[in-house]
Amino acid sequence: MAGDVKQVKRQQLIRGSYSASVKCVPGAPVAWTATAVPTGSVPFQRGDVEVEARATATDPDYERPVTVSETVAVHLSRG
Repeated sequence: MAGDVKQVKRQQLIRGSYSASVKCVPGAPVAWTATAVPTGSVPFQRGDVEVEARATATDPDYERPVTVSETVAVHLSRG
């Protein structure tokens, strides 16, 4: 799994990438975590970000890689 996080604050684009290895369980949700480190010197800020996730796995029936992606809005808070 890999993806990108993008945020616009004060007319500046802040972005970072992340990746994680996730052990899949067919038919079941699996928790995972990853950290996106912003490029440049400006850290992510509180507020909305756009998170794109791409996951790739091998289809066991056809032995071919399958990739799915989704983009969602996430609200960052101080933690």
